Amino acid sequence: MDKFAVGQKVWISGDVRHDKEGIYETTVSKIGRKYVYTGEEYRSKKFDAKTLREVSVYTSYRRLYLSKRDYYDDLERDANWKKLRNYFGEWAPKLSLGATRQILGIIRGEELK
Repeated sequence: MDKFAVGQKVWISGDVRHDKEGIYETTVSKIGRKYVYTGEEYRSKKFDAKTLREVSVYTSYRRLYLSKRDYYDDLERDANWKKLRNYFGEWAPKLSLGATRQILGIIRGEELK
């Protein structure tokens, strides 16, 4: 829980009603053993401190970010993943055995030969 402090600025994504970017700034209002709470009492939201996902009886699509940069990094990672899926979905049969071995090596973190 070291990463949170009451009054700390955090960002919440998934609620486009607040901001056209899909993310808005708020503050940590309370810190528990398992949960982090944000916002004022009447608009307080509860997030799992480990997963940073909103805890709600309804379908939760909100996520807590420690910085705006983290949010944009997530967007970029998702966009890159979509491009990779599209690329390999279309081109995988045309890749050579050597190319597939190199790709798997990169994914596993192995050094290229």
